Amino acid sequence: MPPQQFDELRADPLLAPYQHMLDDLARRRPHVRSAEIEQILAQGADVARAPSDAFTALDNADLTFGRVRDETGKEIELTKARHALLLRSKDRETRRRASETFMRSYLEHRHTLAALHGASVRGDVFQARVRNHPSAREEALFGDNVPTAVYDTLIASIHAARPVLARYMELRRQVLGLDELAAYDLVVPLSPEPEQRHDYREGVDLVLSGLDLLGEDYVNDLRTGFARRWVDVHETKGKRSGAYSSGAYAAPPVILMNWNGTMNDVFTLAHEAGHAMHSFYADANLPFHEAGYPIFLAEIASTVNEVLLTWSLLERTAEGDALGRFAILDRFAETYYGTVVRQTMFAEYEQRVHEMAESGKPLTVDVLNEIYGELYETYLPGVTIDDGVRVNWARIPHFYRAFYVYQYATGLSAAIAIARAIRDEGEPSRERYRRLLASGGRDYPLLLLAEAGVDLTSPQPIEAGLAEFEAIVSQMEQIVASGALQKPGLVS
Repeated sequence: MPPQQFDELRADPLLAPYQHMLDDLARRRPHVRSAEIEQILAQGADVARAPSDAFTALDNADLTFGRVRDETGKEIELTKARHALLLRSKDRETRRRASETFMRSYLEHRHTLAALHGASVRGDVFQARVRNHPSAREEALFGDNVPTAVYDTLIASIHAARPVLARYMELRRQVLGLDELAAYDLVVPLSPEPEQRHDYREGVDLVLSGLDLLGEDYVNDLRTGFARRWVDVHETKGKRSGAYSSGAYAAPPVILMNWNGTMNDVFTLAHEAGHAMHSFYADANLPFHEAGYPIFLAEIASTVNEVLLTWSLLERTAEGDALGRFAILDRFAETYYGTVVRQTMFAEYEQRVHEMAESGKPLTVDVLNEIYGELYETYLPGVTIDDGVRVNWARIPHFYRAFYVYQYATGLSAAIAIARAIRDEGEPSRERYRRLLASGGRDYPLLLLAEAGVDLTSPQPIEAGLAEFEAIVSQMEQIVASGALQKPGLVS
């Protein structure tokens, strides 16, 4: 359509309800090619997907991970799920065997995996260039209208926080009683307390009481949703694993769970309830074409709930119950490190490999290993780096959807900033957050966040999250220094 004709339509009052959609189309115009080129690009989409499809088939179907002994000495077939479970074992030899056996398959296929990964990166570069974007990263961030300064600020802020990252790694080494910390020591719980179990009704009560800072209306709406069976609770034959929130416009949200009664299940319920309430309020407030919201915002609504639940549990745990408090703090510290620090490391890795491809440099196994090893040393100071660590890039499926993972880090950082404001300011911040949930996708995510009081173009939200993380590390250090953790069976 000729630009003048399109601008006349945008100015027509009849189309006012679609103003943001039309403005966004105008913003995208410089990156839309001729009809002939667009047809070619569309026909090539299946071909461009080949590296991702091949990696998925290799990683989920063809790779086998061998057999390994668990902590009881029983030999079991190693799978991804069992590997994740064994890395949480208190027995260090079990963790080491599981890690080394698991990573052996990726080491043995590293050249094939490097070829697939490199092809995917070059495909990103091709798409960016053909659509007139300065870089693959700028194309990926363009959709949500996010400037690269947000990405750069995130990385710079985490780099600046290296001293507290080192403190957390040292705390983990000390509590585990190790001479050196290995990659397979990073997710085993530090708390000596046996994990509490909760039936589903208890879990619902914990979540509802944990979210009281969000106000009576929010809690009552969520309570009604639970009562109306928004949640498919229990594992059944043929049901997919894990948990997620989904739904359709103007229909009630649907939360899938596979309830096992762990505290992780309680937090997962709070997380998915955040997604459900986001959709519930956006659908109730907006027409169809504005109700959907991007991932950039989605992870904020879910993690605000996790942060508030953590604080609620701490508030209800007596100061004298050092072990109970340590277990809650340990869980949050692990979540923060995995969501903010690790995902930022992934984000910087993606940036570096794409910049290499854009400058015409080959992405060989040795090059990829070197980049990943350097970043690992930066983001996980004090952790031993070996060949299994260096090749870890080979098993990350997110790398086949480039420049996506940084949103996990910005999401939790923004969620902590929002939760702190709600806790410290009360009703004004709570009202701003409720407006954010009801805003769906009516505008670009950074603008909606700014209305809620969060400016991700500045380092302040990232630094607020880091301050919360440092406070938690300090509390954990104090509990360790008090000797409260000196119980049999803690040191692995």
